[in-house]
Amino acid sequence: MNKNQETGRDLEDGDSARPDQRARTVTDQGARMQTGLDQILSAADCLAYEWSLADDTLRWSGDAARFFNLGAGSRIGSGREYAALLQDESTINRYDEIVNSKDYDAGEGIAYQIEYAIAGSKTLSGETLWIEDTGRWYADESGGAIRAVGLVRRNNTRHEHVQELTYLSHYDQQTGVLNRERLIDAIETALENAARERKTAVMVLACVDNLAHINQAFGYHVGDDVIAGVAERLKRNLRNGDSIGRYGGNKFGLVLNGCTARELEVAGERLMESVRESVILTKAGPVSATASMGAVIMPRHAEDARTAMNCAEAALDKSKSRHVDNFIIFERSDERCQRHKRNMGFADDIVAALNNRRVIPAFQPVVDARSGGTAFYECLLRLENANGEIVSGGPLIPLAEQLGLIRLIDHRMLEMAARALAADSDLRLSLNISPLTTTCPNWMALLAASIGVDQTRAKRLIVEITETAALQNIEETSGFISQVRDMGCKVAIDDFGAGYTSFHNLKMLEVDMVKLDGGFIEKLSESKDDQFFTRTLIDLARNFELETVAEWVTDERTADMLREWGVDFLQGFIYGKPELRNEFVNPAREEHGCDMALAI
Repeated sequence: MNKNQETGRDLEDGDSARPDQRARTVTDQGARMQTGLDQILSAADCLAYEWSLADDTLRWSGDAARFFNLGAGSRIGSGREYAALLQDESTINRYDEIVNSKDYDAGEGIAYQIEYAIAGSKTLSGETLWIEDTGRWYADESGGAIRAVGLVRRNNTRHEHVQELTYLSHYDQQTGVLNRERLIDAIETALENAARERKTAVMVLACVDNLAHINQAFGYHVGDDVIAGVAERLKRNLRNGDSIGRYGGNKFGLVLNGCTARELEVAGERLMESVRESVILTKAGPVSATASMGAVIMPRHAEDARTAMNCAEAALDKSKSRHVDNFIIFERSDERCQRHKRNMGFADDIVAALNNRRVIPAFQPVVDARSGGTAFYECLLRLENANGEIVSGGPLIPLAEQLGLIRLIDHRMLEMAARALAADSDLRLSLNISPLTTTCPNWMALLAASIGVDQTRAKRLIVEITETAALQNIEETSGFISQVRDMGCKVAIDDFGAGYTSFHNLKMLEVDMVKLDGGFIEKLSESKDDQFFTRTLIDLARNFELETVAEWVTDERTADMLREWGVDFLQGFIYGKPELRNEFVNPAREEHGCDMALAI
């Protein structure tokens, strides 16, 4: 046999052997793939399964007993055996999800995802094992479930996290009592029950006395211990069905259901005694504590939760004004509660005005002191009242600041100023903002969005902040001014002179303009003191190369004096009153013939 023949025979033998080799190779590859898949599932803390509902056979991709931390030899070969492992309080199991499903399988199967628990009594560690079960079931021709495939995953960590979030959504983390939101729910529930059963309930507001002194003497961590200790004592002395929650800081709200006025006096003394009866053990040693309390009877003096809290605060204030460790029951004559009611009404009016677009801008001209032409307009707050009349927003601003609504107003005013700038490319505006808004990142983001890519719009906007606000926190104000100027806008100090800005402070703030306080301008022609002080302020501004605006100019004699001293701009009624612009006019107001020129 020649060499070529031998080679040919070898090739033939090799060819005949290839199918077996290929079969072995495929088998080996399949085994490696299965091993790899098992490793992936194990790494992901998962186990795959196939469940035949016809004969209740349950097959797993790996060692199910080990996966579920069961004893050696534990059998989980059927759906029934698996169901026996589940904790009774599990909301739903795989059988319920599939067999009781109302979905129809059109051939692609029906997806499901459920969560349940393997009972701790079944596991070797005694720990409940939470399982996330994700799969798809298939039906036979009759529509009945016949087969399911899926993955189970252990998710105790995620479940514990969810439980923690759920706990925090109901309870105060430091003290373990209800948080403020859930406390309000408890008050509302007590009011509903009292109305239904024709009984009374009580809200008690308790405040830990002298906490500032404790913090100063021992440190805030000891103050926290005292707060937690007081909460525990108050909680121990409540009846079944009563509630306690963290009202805020060192204050707790207690809800006493079915409590009468006579019972309240006894309850109040018992609660105060529970706090003062013995020292509280803290990290720094024993600390003595007392609590002052104010209470309101519901619904006699409060028919909703907000009124109840306001009245309880009024009673607590009266209690603390007398001496510590005191208890006062609210009486209708309390002025603070009435003031709170009025403020709530004002707050509702402000929010309604914002929602109904009745907060609108008016534009007052600011003229060039030399030419007399309009240099820019100040954008001023106006409010349309219920009668359709336009009124000044000046008296509204201090109240809006007290109620925490001024930022909403400042947002609305910025939106409208930006709208006016976009509509008129020749318009220049100045816009006042509240001190609270200078710390609001949302306002700054809105400013950036309002300017957009149109830098000419930024150059036509002046942002005004009051001098007194600027002086409250120089570094914080300086940062705000830098951000606004970096966007291309100018910044002005309003009411300049009212806060007695020093040379150093004025230099540090790096503003572009100052608006002289109108109080010095109003009677400038008559007052030598005002003349001296105004000239000093103008010279100060000129030294720092700042533009100056004089407000409240009422006559030409005053204007001439200001021009002579070098003021750049003038503002006052002699140059024009604030007026509305058409784009902000409510069509209904036009129909009723409301005058567009505003009287202040």
